[in-house]
Amino acid sequence: ADKKDLVYSPFLVIFDYGTSAEGYWNYNKMCLQLEDCIDVLDALFSIPTAEVDDDARVQHMPDVPHVDGLKRLYDHAFLFDHSCGHDRKQEDGLSTKDVRVSPTAKGR
Repeated sequence: ADKKDLVYSPFLVIFDYGTSAEGYWNYNKMCLQLEDCIDVLDALFSIPTAEVDDDARVQHMPDVPHVDGLKRLYDHAFLFDHSCGHDRKQEDGLSTKDVRVSPTAKGR
């Protein structure tokens, strides 16, 4: 999906919800917000690999994806209540809906 330029902080999204307004918060909007937040954190808290003076430290620093020569200074944690995304999963992802409660005849 094409992303618009950031005009406001992505860490707080305020929108007019409803069918006659901007719609409802959904999984796709949550993913776009997360991508924007990660982009901002990478811009603020990354360093060129050449500026890291400790070889042992640079080995444990993750690369910034899609940007050559940058290392992330920190790990970031994001918390979600999943109220809008609980019904989504990766196409090849695991799901508890596919798990059997008892073994099948084949598995015995």
